[in-house]
Formats: sequence, C-alpha cells, structure tokens
Amino acid sequence: MATKKHSSKKHSSTKKHTSAKKSMTMKHDGKTMHEYCVGCQKKVDIHDTREETFKGKGNKTRKRLVGKCENGHKFFRFMKSD
Repeated sequence: MATKKHSSKKHSSTKKHTSAKKSMTMKHDGKTMHEYCVGCQKKVDIHDTREETFKGKGNKTRKRLVGKCENGHKFFRFMKSD
C-alpha cells in the first residue's frame, strides 16, 4: 500500500506594497521642505508648499504654509505674525 506524502510548504503571507514610493510618482511644482508630519509621526519631505491666508473666527486672518507630505497627508503650519 502506497502512502501519500504531503508537501510541507509554508504559505508566506504576501503583502502588497501599495505605497511604492509615491514621492517618485508625485509631481510637485512648489517648494519642498523637510518637516514633521503628524500622520507619519516622523520627519518627511513636504511638497507643494505655498503660503495662504486663513480666515478664522470674526475678522481675524492668519498666514499659514500649506502642503502635502510625501505619503499624501495634508500639512499646514501657521506662520509668525509681524
């Protein structure tokens, strides 16, 4: 009587890398800076930084830097007033 041998192949979990260096494929025209990103929780390159005025409550306006992190998170930083 012949016995059947089972192959003991381990199935390794295959992980798809969806964020395969988005920074290489993203086109950025504006300035680039290296700052802390809250979403990534580390310092990364921030692309497309631009200065805009932010209207808060009432008649107050503030200037802030707006951009996007290399992983796609939104970034903003309020600037010091004069």
